[in-house]
Amino acid sequence: MHRFRLYELYNYMIEKLDVIEFMDSEELVELIPLSNIEYLDKIKGLFVGISLGNKRDFRMGIVLSESLIIYQDYNPIDIINRLSNQIEFKNPNDVKNLNINYSIDKISIFKNIDFIKNCTPIIIAPLSAINYGDFNSLKLMAGIQASIINGEDMMVGMNIVMSVAISHLMNTQPFSLKKQEDLLNFIDICSNSIKTIKNKNMTKLYNILDKNFKNAIKDNMDVDMAKEKWGNSINILDLLTYSLYIFLKNPNDCKILLKNCLIAREPDIVMSMTLGLVGAYLGFTNMPEIYIESVNNLDEIFIISERLFELSLKNTKNNPYRKRTQNSNPIVYEDEIDKLIWEGIQYSGEGEFEKSAKHFEELILKYPNIKRNEKIKSYIIEAYGNLGTSKLENEDYDEALKYFKMALSHDLNNPTILCDIAITYLNLDNLDKAEKYVRRSVEIFPQYQIGREVLDAIISLKK
Repeated sequence: MHRFRLYELYNYMIEKLDVIEFMDSEELVELIPLSNIEYLDKIKGLFVGISLGNKRDFRMGIVLSESLIIYQDYNPIDIINRLSNQIEFKNPNDVKNLNINYSIDKISIFKNIDFIKNCTPIIIAPLSAINYGDFNSLKLMAGIQASIINGEDMMVGMNIVMSVAISHLMNTQPFSLKKQEDLLNFIDICSNSIKTIKNKNMTKLYNILDKNFKNAIKDNMDVDMAKEKWGNSINILDLLTYSLYIFLKNPNDCKILLKNCLIAREPDIVMSMTLGLVGAYLGFTNMPEIYIESVNNLDEIFIISERLFELSLKNTKNNPYRKRTQNSNPIVYEDEIDKLIWEGIQYSGEGEFEKSAKHFEELILKYPNIKRNEKIKSYIIEAYGNLGTSKLENEDYDEALKYFKMALSHDLNNPTILCDIAITYLNLDNLDKAEKYVRRSVEIFPQYQIGREVLDAIISLKK
C-alpha cells in the first residue's frame, strides 16, 4: 500500500471514524541517518529490549513486523486481520471483515477489545525500524496504527512521539547522550513531532513534554519522585512519561535502568518501552550479556530484524549518503517538489487518479535529475492502478487493461498490477492470457495470496 493509498485511508478515517487530523500540520522534525551507524544492529537491539518486557506488546510488534515483511509495505488491512487472529472474540462482530481489493469499504477499530487497545506505543517500533530517515512516512503510519488499535486522540500522539523517539535514537551514536543539552534536544524532537496538531489532547501532550518533562530534566528530578509522579500509575501516558524519564536519567547505564523499571507499578510495560529505547540507542552489540541471555526467541528476532533492515533500504530517505549529499548541497526547488508531490497525492485522495498520474509524470519531465524518480514512479503506478480498478468495477474491461498496462510500463515486475491484468483478462474470458500474467505475479511474489487464489481459479476453469 503506497503512501497515497495511506492518505486515502487516513482521509476516510477522518471522515467516517472521527479520527483526528494529525497530518495537516508542519512539524519541523528531521530524521538524519548517519553513515557510521550499523542500523541492523540497532534494529536487533530494539527488538531484544522490547522482548524483555511485556510479552503482549512484543507479540503485537512481531505481528506488525510480519505484515511489513510479507507485503514489503505498511498494510493496515492485513494488520487488522492478523491482530484479529491473535485473540478470541466473545462477539464475532467485534472485528468486521474488510474488503480493500479495489476500494476501501470500511475499517474497524479495536477500541472495545482490551487485549488490543491497551497495548503500549512501543508496538509501533517496526515502523521506526523502516522509517528512521523519513519523518512524514513514519508519522502517517504511526498515527494510522494508533487509530486502528485504539482510536483515542492521545494514543495517536503517543504513538507518533514514541516512533520518533525510537528513530532518533537509531540515528544517535551509542553512549553519546551525556550532556543535558543532548537530552533537551531529544525532548524537543519528540515534542515537535506533534507540536502543531490542532487538538486539545495533542496540546496537552506537547505541554507535558515541552514544559513538565523538560523541567524535570533541567532540575535533575530524583527517580523516586518521578516514580511517585508517573511510575505508580497504570495510565499509559504516565507510564510512557516515566519510561522516557528514567531512560534519559541514565541512558548509558543499563543496570540502573533495569532497576528503575522494576520499581514501577507496571514493571513489564515500563521495561518494554524503556529497554526498547535503550536497544534502539545502544544497539545489540552494546547491550549487557545478561539482557541477551534472558531472550528466549533470539533467532526469531534476528530473522525479523534482518528482513526489516532490508525493507528499510528500499526507502531512499533512509540512505545516509544521500541524506548527507542533500544536506551539503541543498537544492533550491526542494520545497517546491515536496509541494508538487503533495498535490499529486491529494489528487489521488480525491479520486482524480488520471490527473494524479499525469501530474507525477510531468514532475519527472520537469525535474529529470531529481533523486526521487523511483518514489514518484510508484505514485504513478498506484494512480494508473486505481484508474484501472475503477474501470474494472464498472466492467469497462478494455479501458481497465489500458490503464493497468500503463501502470505496468513503469514496473514490469509489479505483482499486484500483473494480477489485476490477469483478473481483467479473466473477465474477458481469455484464460490463456489471464494465466500468463497471474503466473508471472506469483513467480515474483510467491506469498501473494490473491495471486495464488486467482491462479487456482484459472486452473480450475481450464480443466
